[in-house]
Amino acid sequence: MAGGDAAAVERVRDIVSCFAKSIVHQGPIGSGHAVKAVNNLLNVGHLMLAGEGLLALRGFGVEPATALAAINGSSGRSLQTQVRLPTEVLTGQFGYGFELGLMLKDVRNATAIAGAHFPQATLLPAVEAAVAAATERVGRTADYTEALLVCDMAGTTVDEGGLVYIVLRESMNAAGLEVSEADMHPWHGAAKEEVVAHFAAKQRGADFAPSALAELTTQAIVDRLKLNEIVDGYISAQDVPRGRPSPYMVHALMAKLGVEDVSKVAKAGDTERDIGEALNAGCRQAIGVLSGADSEAALRASGATVIVQNITKLKMAS
Repeated sequence: MAGGDAAAVERVRDIVSCFAKSIVHQGPIGSGHAVKAVNNLLNVGHLMLAGEGLLALRGFGVEPATALAAINGSSGRSLQTQVRLPTEVLTGQFGYGFELGLMLKDVRNATAIAGAHFPQATLLPAVEAAVAAATERVGRTADYTEALLVCDMAGTTVDEGGLVYIVLRESMNAAGLEVSEADMHPWHGAAKEEVVAHFAAKQRGADFAPSALAELTTQAIVDRLKLNEIVDGYISAQDVPRGRPSPYMVHALMAKLGVEDVSKVAKAGDTERDIGEALNAGCRQAIGVLSGADSEAALRASGATVIVQNITKLKMAS
């Protein structure tokens, strides 16, 4: 992508070809940079768009690699679906070698061009907002493919595709219980021991053993997403007498962090039990998050005071 006087571009073509396989003259000075900026916006925009599509399909029950095998033979394919996603994202490598902060710079250059020459654009600013949010979350020096690290733990902070409930239901069924997906849905957000106890009670002689995995899993998520830079503390249902919708976890975390006034606390979650926990604890706000288990209607009916698409839409207190 070269900009400048056409004759000048031709004079340096042999030199530039030493490091540029394809040299396409775009127009006067600045044109090359402009096209490069829009190109990179399309690059990261399609990466994030394809990533969201794969997450939706995973929630539907289609594995990302299986979906890509079809998409890459069809009309939705691109460099992102054919190379970046399989090589950098699905493998967990996130090591292409281009910093997210530099990508954000190019994206903002592209939206500045749009603002001046195509102000009615709607998708370009949306890509900028998504990339800016990702940069704030994982840092400017992160690889740009890390924009797909989803700030969402078991539905609210990590988009795990309902895996917690799938594994729990399959484990109970393997132990001889008969639990359907419909049976599980009302129990989203409940303490896992409580769920197992409920279904085990229907079968005489059934028993269960609580697991110590929750804290290890939570710490692994915090470390991988670098949440320790913004998260002061966390707690699980195993640390308190009862899980959601009881208020114990909220109150225990308040005690852990030295917070005394519950009216200054906002609780966010993706299930009706999360909202019940917030209301039972006396939180000032009960924030329903749409990236996880329950619908907006269900969250509002349970008493949510605020609804957000995901927790990245919340502003952090300074």
